[in-house]
Amino acid sequence: MEQRVGSLSRLASDGRAFSVQTTILPEEAGAVTLATAEALAAGYFASLSWLGGGFLTVVRSPGGIALRLRGVRALLLAFDQAGEVPEPEGAAVGYAITGGLLLRRGAQGGRLMFRAAQAGAGVRATVDLEGFVPAVLALPGGRALYRFAQAPLIAWAGRRFLRALRRRPERLQGTGR
Repeated sequence: MEQRVGSLSRLASDGRAFSVQTTILPEEAGAVTLATAEALAAGYFASLSWLGGGFLTVVRSPGGIALRLRGVRALLLAFDQAGEVPEPEGAAVGYAITGGLLLRRGAQGGRLMFRAAQAGAGVRATVDLEGFVPAVLALPGGRALYRFAQAPLIAWAGRRFLRALRRRPERLQGTGR
C-alpha cells in the first residue's frame, strides 16, 4: 500500500481557513466505528506535544481541550469537547474552536474534524480544519503571514501525525492510545 498523505490548505476570501490531510491506513487499523474517530482525535492531540518539540502542552478538562505554549499562561487555542458529526461513509468527531490567541477576536472559530471511513481493506483517516479564522489576518501583511507561516505549520502537523499513524495503525482500534 502506498504511504502517501494528501494535503490541501486554502484561505477563503472571507478569511476562513481550511486545511485537510488524509491517508489510507492498512487493515491493521481495524473496523471503523465512532471509537475509531475518537482514537484518531486523541492521537492527534497527544501528538501535538511531541510535534511541538516539547513547547506545546495539551490540557484536557471536562469543558474541552486547551493548547498552550509550555510555561506560558496564554491560551493558543481552546476547543469544546468533541461532538459526534454525521458521516455517511464512516464516523467523525468535531471539536469547535472557541477561543485563544490564534483565533481572530470576535470570529466564529470553526472546528477541527477527525474522520474515519472504510477504504477497501484499510481505513481512510482524515484531519480537517474547517472555517478557522486566524488572528494573524488582522496584522499588516496577515494573509501572507498565514499563507507562508501558519498554514504550512498546520498542514505539517497533520501530515506528520498521519505518517506516524501509518507506522502504528493499530492505535486506531478504539483505545485512543
